[in-house]
Amino acid sequence: MKNKKTFCLFILILLTVNFLRASDPTGIFEKLNKEQKAQLLKDIVSRRPFLKSSSDMKLKKFTLGKFFNIHIYRKLMGNDILGYEFDEGFKYDSASVFIRSIRTNKKTYPFKREFIRPLKNILRKKKVRISKSSPIEIGICLLDVEANKTSFSLPGALVEVYFKNKRSGKYFYYRFGTGKTSGLNDVFKDIWLLLFSVLESFR
Repeated sequence: MKNKKTFCLFILILLTVNFLRASDPTGIFEKLNKEQKAQLLKDIVSRRPFLKSSSDMKLKKFTLGKFFNIHIYRKLMGNDILGYEFDEGFKYDSASVFIRSIRTNKKTYPFKREFIRPLKNILRKKKVRISKSSPIEIGICLLDVEANKTSFSLPGALVEVYFKNKRSGKYFYYRFGTGKTSGLNDVFKDIWLLLFSVLESFR
């Protein structure tokens, strides 16, 4: 379990480094020395309370309460780069999953079909079987989408997702976002890939 969670964290950091490079047209990240890059990565993996530290509290207030509630937000820990999570003691002890819901809102509904499209390939690559009788339940909400690259942001998306083990009644909650210069197709692929990589870490 510990090794897999470490591997999952490595994936998160790798995605973050790629994100920083892609979102840094002036090349500031590449100009940092080794010590500065190391400090930046330490800052990235630091954990703080969502309600006190998340920039979404001001910049994306409209996404709050659309899936998770205030009781969950009070427990989420993390940072704006790697996201915010809370684990009640969830275990992934099945060869299958049941995706109970894939929600959108008024802003993200036009992207729902595009968001779901990569899922089948990711399930095949990860060798995950979908079954309504699975004890492992997943719910996800596409909270926000930025379709175009601007001088301030990349094409990107923000989601909230939960895993539930119906045998134990324990949940894992995760709120995260990502962006990519290559566009939304790759953003949505990365979200599903990251989601199932995190799920695997609970085996």
